[in-house]
Amino acid sequence: MQLIQSIPTKSAEEFQPKDHTEPRERVYACKYCGKTFPYSWKLTNHIRTHTGEKPFKCTVCNQCFADSSNLKRHMDIHTGGSYKCTECGQRFPRSCGQLY
Repeated sequence: MQLIQSIPTKSAEEFQPKDHTEPRERVYACKYCGKTFPYSWKLTNHIRTHTGEKPFKCTVCNQCFADSSNLKRHMDIHTGGSYKCTECGQRFPRSCGQLY
């Protein structure tokens, strides 16, 4: 008879879901002003306010943006919007729900 070596397992406490209601510890600090952020991508976006970097460029008019979400919102100018009316086919920048 062969003995099987015990494999370490996690305790029940380690499998509990994380409590996302508590604020995350801020660990990413700006080298320019010292402001801290809970996520590295938020720090990256913030640093652009100091450097003036605008890496997101509109392919239609060449206007540049520091944040991809601002470019996405800007594109509504050229496309007429992200939301298309099911009745008339016209495009709008925001959804307002059904009007009737």
